[in-house]
Amino acid sequence: MSKQVMSTSCTQARQMLSRRLDGELANEDRRLLDNHLSGCGACWDELAALERDRAVMAALPAPGQPPWLLTRVMAEVRRSGRRSRRWFGLGRAVGAVAAALLVVVGAGAGVFIGTSMARAGQGANGNGDELTVSSAESVAFDVYEAVIGGEQ
Repeated sequence: MSKQVMSTSCTQARQMLSRRLDGELANEDRRLLDNHLSGCGACWDELAALERDRAVMAALPAPGQPPWLLTRVMAEVRRSGRRSRRWFGLGRAVGAVAAALLVVVGAGAGVFIGTSMARAGQGANGNGDELTVSSAESVAFDVYEAVIGGEQ
């Protein structure tokens, strides 16, 4: 045996065999392994067995999915789609009701403020041209009472 062959033990060489087959050995490690294999029949046989195993594995067909898998996945997709549509529809309904309520409250407040200001303005000088501070305060109080729900 040469000095190089003895520098790599069989244990070390066997740990490098799979990486050699995968092309993952650095040049120096590959050179050391090749030197060891040239003088060690047991490690050479191990490499040959790994190459045969690799060839057998490569010849096997790829495993397929079980027949029930597609049905189960598609059922889950349909079920989750129904849930999201239901929440989306509920969100749209709540949004529409909120928007309608906002329009009604806004229109009601506008009418209430407008009529209160018109009454207050006519009371100041009879022609509705000016609004006194006391009548403006009265309008604000009336709006506050209407929103809060107190007496008018």
